[in-house]
Amino acid sequence: MAGEPQTDCLFCKIVSGDIPATIVRESDTTVAFRDINPQAPTHVLVIPKVHYPDAATLAAAEPQIAADVLREAGAVAADEKVDGSGYRIILNTGSGAGQTVFHAHAHVLGGRGLQWPPDNARPVGAPPMSVRELVVLGTASQVPTRHRNHNGYLLRWDGQGILFDPGEGTQRQMLRAGVAAHDIDRICITHFHGDHSLGLAGVIQRINLDQVPHPVTAHYPASGQHFFDRLRYATAYRETVELTQAPVAGTGGALATTPAYTLDSHKLSHPVESYGYRLTEPDTRRMLPALLKEHGIAGPDVGRLQREGVLGGVTLEQVSEHRRGQRFAFVMDTRLCDGVYALAEECDMLVIESTFLDEDEKLATDHGHLTAGQAARVAKESGVRHLVLTHFSQRYSDPELFETQARAAGFDGELTVAQDLIRVPLPPRHQQH
Repeated sequence: MAGEPQTDCLFCKIVSGDIPATIVRESDTTVAFRDINPQAPTHVLVIPKVHYPDAATLAAAEPQIAADVLREAGAVAADEKVDGSGYRIILNTGSGAGQTVFHAHAHVLGGRGLQWPPDNARPVGAPPMSVRELVVLGTASQVPTRHRNHNGYLLRWDGQGILFDPGEGTQRQMLRAGVAAHDIDRICITHFHGDHSLGLAGVIQRINLDQVPHPVTAHYPASGQHFFDRLRYATAYRETVELTQAPVAGTGGALATTPAYTLDSHKLSHPVESYGYRLTEPDTRRMLPALLKEHGIAGPDVGRLQREGVLGGVTLEQVSEHRRGQRFAFVMDTRLCDGVYALAEECDMLVIESTFLDEDEKLATDHGHLTAGQAARVAKESGVRHLVLTHFSQRYSDPELFETQARAAGFDGELTVAQDLIRVPLPPRHQQH
């Protein structure tokens, strides 16, 4: 019956306390808690304590409680400090609109740029678009062209964003690509040549102008500290955001470990000190519904088994399978060297420079760069699933030649010859057999 708790409703069980949730606000009529699969740095659900299947039914039967939900959604945005930069309240109604729990609820999303319309090209009933994707901001090398901006790449990794090599013009490219300063949690600079770093000044100032509510960490070669300092303080501005400097030195190594990934670096071979970066997601286990059902494990007991490893004599291994974490690598200006292969090994996606075509291999080596064929052979030998070629010399006008030479080198996986402002989703996870 509408208005009464439902025994099979996930959100009713959260209201009653039978299922745990990370509650951030509670009123006499509503509860607000964090989404377990966040689609933005701030993603909170606000639900009425009474049960109605959707927002329309709630508004018709209990207009005051519907108003309470919206009021609390605004209060959540203020608490999360996203009210100043902009946020979105979403009320999905019906399965065709993406509603999966049929207890009225409002999504509050903020802390990053939010495009409109969302997922407009995705057909009804299709799975949600990947929240792990590469947003390409620029693909030129030393000299930009009419069609290629200097470098810039944002990796969206669930609710976090890593900005690689912001070259000149990155801030404007971010606007064109729908990327906000709030999307950036880390900045990774491979080396201090202008096409990889001159946009850093504008990006840092924009982060502070927009008062990004979370700290931002910057990684860069320690030998270029004086360049970083000059770019960080190129002009006067008001600092409002905590920017942590975490330079890379020596041969590289582990830079950060989070619940979502480990970030590593490896030294490359270029006329100035240069490093590549690699993200590795921890391996996990995927629960198998048929085996859970066979052993009579359901509801909160599933989470308990995942946390404790055994439940009633049933081990986690009996009802799940190993799931390899995804891997991503970013390799810019370098000759072939051990660091390139260490970064590329078994990556789901490898973003790698291919400044020259194969006929100019000597020129590439002399200047510390790779050719399309060399990059493709690295990908083939390292078991890369999706190869993204970028950082093209202005001397070449036909991008199809890079694809032709990459295929001729024997790489037969997914291949993208990058263009400015495209989005490249990470490949789906490996299927277990």
